[in-house]
Amino acid sequence: MSKLRAWKKLWQNNWRWIVSWGCLLGATIGLFVLRLATLTPGFSRLELEYIASNNTVQGLLQTPSFLPHRVAMYALSKAGITHVVAFRSISVAIALLAVFSMFYILHRWYSTRVSLLGTLLFASSSIVLHAGRIALPDVMLLLIAPLIAVGIWMQGTRKHKRALVLLISCLCLAVYVPGFIWISITVLVWQGKRIARAFVRSPLWLKALCVVAVLTLLAPAVISCVLHPTQLLSIAGLPTQLPTVSGQIDHIRTSLAGVFWRYNGSSPALWLAGTPWFDVFTAAMLVLGVYSLRFERKLLRSKLQLGTTALFGLLVLAGGLVSFTALAPIAYLIATGGVAFMLQQWFAVFPRNPIARSLAMCLVVLAVSTSAYYNAYRYFVAWPGSADTSTAFTGTNLLK
Repeated sequence: MSKLRAWKKLWQNNWRWIVSWGCLLGATIGLFVLRLATLTPGFSRLELEYIASNNTVQGLLQTPSFLPHRVAMYALSKAGITHVVAFRSISVAIALLAVFSMFYILHRWYSTRVSLLGTLLFASSSIVLHAGRIALPDVMLLLIAPLIAVGIWMQGTRKHKRALVLLISCLCLAVYVPGFIWISITVLVWQGKRIARAFVRSPLWLKALCVVAVLTLLAPAVISCVLHPTQLLSIAGLPTQLPTVSGQIDHIRTSLAGVFWRYNGSSPALWLAGTPWFDVFTAAMLVLGVYSLRFERKLLRSKLQLGTTALFGLLVLAGGLVSFTALAPIAYLIATGGVAFMLQQWFAVFPRNPIARSLAMCLVVLAVSTSAYYNAYRYFVAWPGSADTSTAFTGTNLLK
């Protein structure tokens, strides 16, 4: 009976949190696994080329970029698993981690309602769906969301030993995602003294564990860079080959035009040509979110959002391995901030009018739902229905 009472009390005190997580979990998993093998006709040619390039240890050591994802592909191939669902499930798992991390971040920054709306926008985004439902490594660029979530958790946790190991592991693993090393460098410069003090004060077994973790996690990157020194540029998120001036200008123009107008710089296997990265509502909330940051410029989260936007924006324009996928988590954090700011201003005008407050929430929910429907329709209906998309896929669900 005591356990039953404890569970009942837990439900009474946290039922909103439990229901929110349950709805988020069920809807998000369904969104990412729906017709995973049948939405498009089998593997894309890009997927087959990528899987074939990671069939050998030599292929894995060609570059440290996206190594965890490529090792998973290698393991599936060596295990004799050949179905398209298995290879795409790796990206699905990473995308789900990013979505749940987004909810955690937003829940720590805003109310439960706003965090659910922001997570819905992010999870239904065509950017996230394209990256999270295909067997290609760009999905690892979404891991900026789990990194931010870990940082927020570490600020409030009292489990210092666990936090130290987790921090060191994240800083090392960031080397394998193009451009993320700049985040590691920033953290080391900003919090290096605190990390060093925590390491010195830790027990001997924890010091040994941290050293072993660093050596183990960084060894593949070191070996790869020794064999291929130019891969240091890919770790930094920079192109390994110097582009032509005209090519660079064209890349910048195409990237900037793709934000709010139309993007034509990607393969039909990855994007529906002629459509922008963001829909109208998300674009409007992005503008409003950037505006709202001026009122919160002293907050750490504002500096984080502006800093990462500037960093990855420059890396995307540089034309290396960092694609627009890296900007998606930050963009939707800012857009959710725009939604929260709009509701805040509305509630300030009508602080005690329940009808006006309910009307505001209904309109916002309707707008977010319309945006989610548009993005889902663009991905699940318009994209696979395009003739260019069909030609980019092989028609087979099994590796030959």
